[in-house]
Amino acid sequence: MDQYPARRPVREASKKLGGKQPDGEPKGKKRKADCDADKAPKNKKNKEEPKPKAPKPRGPVDVEKQCGVLLPNGQPCARSLTCKSHSMGAKRAVAGRSLPYDMLLAAYQKKHQAKQ
Repeated sequence: MDQYPARRPVREASKKLGGKQPDGEPKGKKRKADCDADKAPKNKKNKEEPKPKAPKPRGPVDVEKQCGVLLPNGQPCARSLTCKSHSMGAKRAVAGRSLPYDMLLAAYQKKHQAKQ
């Protein structure tokens, strides 16, 4: 016994016509109706060129609620205190905080856990 099932025989007509059905039409392609040929093609609306996006105006970073670590472009990171992109040491070293980072983080987590 063979491992594989027997192959189905290929129809001779489709093989001789080079991928066309016996009635002469190509496989999978539909012809447009003759009545559509006399109609003029619809004009597609030209899309306007996209305007170059202006950068968002960013306000000052509040280091009491936000990460504040300086990025390579010189701007401070505006993510929350729980930012995963920067190390704890980098966040502790940010100048301008009223309390140490750890105390601000504890207050932030306490406030946001109550919401959950």
